[in-house]
Amino acid sequence: IKGPVYIGKNCDIGPNSYIRGNSYFGDNVHIGNAVEIKNSIIMENTNVSHLSYVGDSILGSNCNIAAGTNIANLRFDNKTVKTTIKNKKTDTGRRKLGAIVGDSVKTGINSSLSPGVKIGVRATIGSGVLLYEDLESDMRVLVKQEHIYQNKKETGQISLEEAEDNKEE
Repeated sequence: IKGPVYIGKNCDIGPNSYIRGNSYFGDNVHIGNAVEIKNSIIMENTNVSHLSYVGDSILGSNCNIAAGTNIANLRFDNKTVKTTIKNKKTDTGRRKLGAIVGDSVKTGINSSLSPGVKIGVRATIGSGVLLYEDLESDMRVLVKQEHIYQNKKETGQISLEEAEDNKEE
């Protein structure tokens, strides 16, 4: 823990976590193993599970941030972060800004939020989603992915070790 940091009553901060300055935790916040929190506000009864990153963000109360969730706070092109206000992209003037997350939001494992994204109350973000635009209250976003299954023997893409095993058979 590298202050200044405020930690409310009955909080639990897991091992190997890094809590950086200018962060605030309301009462009954749970931070899992190997989580990094930087310059963020986390309201009461919120859980940030293991292997997650929260930077320059505000998380409402009663949220569940699943394992491996990353809240990006820096644009890839290093320009200032933009956010949507009244359906118009607006430059925040900030180089670093994470997400603003309403109360009772849940994320799935390995989800990612882009800089400047706003999430409405009771919204749900599914596993593996890369959210790059705002999500309204009471909405759910899921990712649909296509799996390709291939027989490695038929496609000729087996390893040398597998080829040697096949010779012995």
